[in-house]
Amino acid sequence: MEAIASFPQEQFNRIFPFYLLIDRHDVIVSSGSSLEKILPDTTGKPFAGCFRVKRPDAGTLDRLAGQMVILESTGAKKTMMRGQIERLDGTGNLLARNLELSISDPREMVKTALTGKDRAIDVGWVRTELLTDEEERIALESGAAVVVQSAEDIARHGIRQSPPEEEHIFLVIAGVGLDANMVAGTDEDLKSRIGWLAYIVAALKPMLGRRVDFRLRIGDALQDEHMKARTIMVANCGKLPVGVTLLPDAKLDDGWLDLMAVDTRGGMIGWASFGGKIVLQGVGIRNEGDVSSRIEYRRGRTMAIHTAQPEAVQADGDLVGLATSVFFRVQPGGLVVRTA
Repeated sequence: MEAIASFPQEQFNRIFPFYLLIDRHDVIVSSGSSLEKILPDTTGKPFAGCFRVKRPDAGTLDRLAGQMVILESTGAKKTMMRGQIERLDGTGNLLARNLELSISDPREMVKTALTGKDRAIDVGWVRTELLTDEEERIALESGAAVVVQSAEDIARHGIRQSPPEEEHIFLVIAGVGLDANMVAGTDEDLKSRIGWLAYIVAALKPMLGRRVDFRLRIGDALQDEHMKARTIMVANCGKLPVGVTLLPDAKLDDGWLDLMAVDTRGGMIGWASFGGKIVLQGVGIRNEGDVSSRIEYRRGRTMAIHTAQPEAVQADGDLVGLATSVFFRVQPGGLVVRTA
C-alpha cells in the first residue's frame, strides 16, 4: 500500500479545518484552525461542555464510532457541524506503542501520519471451524457459551461462531481461553472510562477458572504437542501498556508469530508468580525456578490449535466466537504503516 500524499503538517489544517481530536475521557485535545477561530476556547475542555450530538442520539461518543453525526455547539454562538467519528483506542494504542509512536502527543501523531516514513509490518490471520452438534451441546452444558453471549442471544441466534471460510485479522495479539474470555467479559462503558484497565477487571473472575486442554501443531510438524494452560496467546508483537513486555522475541516485521501458553497453580499465588516472571523477562531475566507458574513459548508461520472443549477465541480485542479448532497464519509485510 502506497501513501497517497505527504505534505507539511500546516497543510493538514487547510484540508481538515474543522477536525476535533477527543481523548478517551471525552476531553477535546485539539481542533482545526478554522474551528478554533469560531470556537477559540474548546481545547482542554470536556466535549459535552462544548458540543452536543444532535443526530443520532446514542448516549456516548464511543457508541457513535464509524457513524456520520451532526454536532451543535452549546455556547451562545451556535455552530452546526456534520462529520464522522472515528475511534483511535484499544489495540490501536498497543500497535502504536510497538511502533514507538508518540501516542501521548496528538500533534506529533498527526505530523507522523503526514510526513513520516513507510514501514511494512506483518499481519496475523486467524480462522476457526464450526462446532459439531456434540460440541455445541458441551458448550451449553459447561457454561462456555454464556461467557461470550447472553442466554437470550443464544436462544435467538444460536452459539456465536465464525464460518471456516472467514479469516479475522490481528496486528497485535489473538488468544484462546482466558485471554478471549477476558475480552468477552469487558464492559464497554468501563473500557471507555479507564481504558485497558477494564480488561484486568474482566479477567479477575476467569483467572481462577479451568485450564485449556489443547494440542498444538506448528507448520508442517508431523506430530501435535499436547499442553494444558490457562490461556494461549498468539502475538504479532509483544509490548503492552505501562512498559510491560509480554513476548520479548515478538517483532512486527520478522515474518513469525509468537505463541505464549500460560499455566498457573495455587490461585492468585500462581498469577502473582506469572506477573513477576513477566517483569523480570522485560529486563532480560527468565525465571524458570518458580513452579507456581509456567510459560511456554513457541514460534511459527502457521499454527493449529485443537482444544478438548469449546473455547472462546479473540483477535485484537474482537470476539471471534467459540471453537475447538483454531488456525493462525502470518502474512509477512502485509501492511504498510507510517512511522516517525
